[in-house]
Amino acid sequence: MKLTHKCQDKWINNNLFEPTFTNENVSDKVKLHNAITSTLSSAAACLNVLGNLNINVFDLKNYLNSFGLGIQKILPFPNAANVEGEIYDDKGPVVFEWIGPRQSPIYEISGGRGHNRTSVDA
Repeated sequence: MKLTHKCQDKWINNNLFEPTFTNENVSDKVKLHNAITSTLSSAAACLNVLGNLNINVFDLKNYLNSFGLGIQKILPFPNAANVEGEIYDDKGPVVFEWIGPRQSPIYEISGGRGHNRTSVDA
């Protein structure tokens, strides 16, 4: 079954995204783009799945192992980790909008976590 844009548009501003996940676990430095309420948003998809699992480590481990990863233990991400000048102060084992070091390895001039910078959603 293919989800048409018309079908997906029914859920804009009404998708599964739960904003409390961002308040509890995602750094204030992350700027979530305007399309976060769209069903087409990859960031919203990550928050929907991994945002919930970020607060339940047992379920996160089971979810990741459903892909055959063989994970034995989930470790929390170190608070205030400094990755070559970029400080990650997220809580829990999942970090959202990871961009790596402050200076872009692919020479992007500006931007940050969640805006105008290539990132990994989670």
